Amino acid sequence: MASLAFLLVYAMVNLGHLRIAGQTGAKRWILICSVVLNLALFALLFIQTILNHETLTWISVIALLIISFLVELAWRKKNKRNLH
Repeated sequence: MASLAFLLVYAMVNLGHLRIAGQTGAKRWILICSVVLNLALFALLFIQTILNHETLTWISVIALLIISFLVELAWRKKNKRNLH
């Protein structure tokens, strides 16, 4: 599960960096490749956990993703913040 989490977090960090690439001087194509590759590897590893009948792992990943989005939504509503 740690590998799944790492790939997803790393993809999101690079996606966030992509949003401010103009300020950091980063090359956008490298960031795009990184996001795409990390998400692709996440998908492949996630499919492998399902095919290997690692039920607890993939259920945990789905549950944690849902919980993290719900916490983020509640936080944004409480602080009246948007994505931009």
